[in-house]
Amino acid sequence: MELFHEPVKIVIIGAGAIGRAIGLLVSSAIETHLVVRSDKYADILNRGWKYTGIKEGFINIKTYAGLQENLDETLIVIASKAYDLEDIVINIKDKLFPSSYVLAIQNGYGIKDILAKHLEGNYFTAIASIGATILKDNVLGYYGGGLRLEENKLSLWLKETGIKASLKVSLVKDIDYEIWRKLVINCTLNPLSVLFEADNKTIAAEELNLLKENLMEEIKLVARLEGYEIATSVGDLNKYVSSDNKTSMLQDYLKGKDSELDFMNGAILKLGEKHGIRLPANKLLYELVKSKFLLSKKQRK
Repeated sequence: MELFHEPVKIVIIGAGAIGRAIGLLVSSAIETHLVVRSDKYADILNRGWKYTGIKEGFINIKTYAGLQENLDETLIVIASKAYDLEDIVINIKDKLFPSSYVLAIQNGYGIKDILAKHLEGNYFTAIASIGATILKDNVLGYYGGGLRLEENKLSLWLKETGIKASLKVSLVKDIDYEIWRKLVINCTLNPLSVLFEADNKTIAAEELNLLKENLMEEIKLVARLEGYEIATSVGDLNKYVSSDNKTSMLQDYLKGKDSELDFMNGAILKLGEKHGIRLPANKLLYELVKSKFLLSKKQRK
């Protein structure tokens, strides 16, 4: 990283559950704005919104429909879905300054490649492990968690800012290894939750252990061929997902939204092709869940 300019504000693009939760946590320590797509949604959020869960209250964070401000000395947090990331990066790249920093928080594989394709520097990725859900347009359910980032001047600054606020920031040595660890879980849990239309606790049932093991072993094989030895087991997954929460992919399916499947199991399948290996369990799951999303969208028209 070149000379570090400490950000004076944070702009969060995407006011879904994760974006809004981050805004809620950091806004007490630094000027924070949200960016959404529509005037209608901006109007709703600008009236203020409630949060409930492990903490409760009412907050008003200035929200804009589209990016309308100077990004000098700004941390831009992109908290969109993975399939929207490239369009957002293309839209903001000419608005950036040497003192602008871009932090992408998306599920899946290939996020850093999108950033590198369009940005010259000052871009970073983070892993969000935040329990949050949009209960209503003006109500956020927040259940704790935080971010994991590779250690650098920006992440050290964000960790310090998080201490002043309520955002937990953990520093890791190798963010790519952490991404693979999360992929092993997400590429198993998320599509299975859609296939069975079930909450996390149901997917953690031992009756599904063999299916989960087959999926995870294939993903771990791809990780190994990419240079990462992941030890996560079915038992680890079951402990990790023992709550009644619904995965983000299941929530997207139930709301008729698009899927991040191509950045998860779809990306794993492409890497399998690169290495010349078959991944039958992931291939079947990918086709089934992809078809469910397509049929669901067709039925809603």
